[in-house]
Amino acid sequence: MRNGRVAPPSTLMSVEEVMQAAGVGKNTAYQIIKKLNAELDAMGKLTFRGRVNRKFFEERFGYEGRQS
Repeated sequence: MRNGRVAPPSTLMSVEEVMQAAGVGKNTAYQIIKKLNAELDAMGKLTFRGRVNRKFFEERFGYEGRQS
């Protein structure tokens, strides 16, 4: 929270956020991240190890239109 405002969610999701959103353990969350990042890489997108793009995760898991 800065200047009384709540910061928007990060563009990238951590393994803990993937675990919570998908309801899986840490190993499975890392496997999900690895798979999604491979898809992003194949599309020529920049990826970060251990993190996944929030919008792409939400699209692939059917969370479009839901508020985070």
